[in-house]
This record gives sequence, structure tokens and C-alpha cells, in this order.
Amino acid sequence: MKTLAGIKMERDNEGKLRKVTFDLKYHAQFIEDYLDNLLIESRKDGQFSPVEEVKERLDKKFKIKSN
Repeated sequence: MKTLAGIKMERDNEGKLRKVTFDLKYHAQFIEDYLDNLLIESRKDGQFSPVEEVKERLDKKFKIKSN
């Protein structure tokens, strides 16, 4: 498999892909565009929730204190 500059893929013992790391030196614009599109999509259906609210709901449901 050909490797791309600035992209590191990590696999577990079974060979399943578990982590992909992008070097922002090479891929900053792509990452920024991708995150912007995620935000836009999340707001289309009116279901957008701030991260603090999500943490609070999860803490209540699972009784886990998140950071």
C-alpha cells in the first residue's frame, strides 16, 4: 500500500485500522473543511447540541463524570 505524506495509520493486533493521524503541516485545509462540513450537517436537522450539554446528559445517564 502506498503511503501518503503526513498520514499515519495505526492498526491493532488483528490488523483492524484503529487510528489515523493527519499532520496539519500537510492537511490543515482538508481538516478544517471537513470539520466545517460536519458542523453544517449537524445543524441541518436542528439537532445540534453544545458539547457541554452532551457531557451533562451522558453524566446523568451513565453516572460518569466527564472532563
